[in-house]
Amino acid sequence: MGSQFFRASAGIAVVDADSRVLALERYELPGAWQMPQGGIDEGEAPADAARRELTEETGLRWDQVELLGEHPRWLAYELEPGMRKPDTGRGQVQKWFVVRLLTPEARIDIGTVDARKGHPEFRAFAWLTPAELLTRAAPFRLPVYEPLAEYIAAVTGR
Repeated sequence: MGSQFFRASAGIAVVDADSRVLALERYELPGAWQMPQGGIDEGEAPADAARRELTEETGLRWDQVELLGEHPRWLAYELEPGMRKPDTGRGQVQKWFVVRLLTPEARIDIGTVDARKGHPEFRAFAWLTPAELLTRAAPFRLPVYEPLAEYIAAVTGR
């Protein structure tokens, strides 16, 4: 199969009371921002992967958020050939969930060290409007983030 597959993953758009999204800056790629996401394990449902990834990447628990919606389609992006790896293949096909943070003072924790890398996955977090995130995300993510921004506006009423 090599690099000819698309990895299945789940993404979580965490919005605050002002409908800004929680954005995470990649540790190894300063200036590259994204929302929490991660692979779906074999036998795992997308919603269960979203719950797991939310905690792994942000320290937030599912009881600290309220589910606003699940994007009706799987969204995909393709990586440039030089960016493909055995675990990511050609890119990712993602199921996205939009949640609202229930407690504004909830602690975001991005400091968990990835044992494979020897450092955390992210260096910083920020609350950005979906439009701001579109200007800070890696270009390959835009085929996912553009329709997702529209969906976030629809489910939040903003």
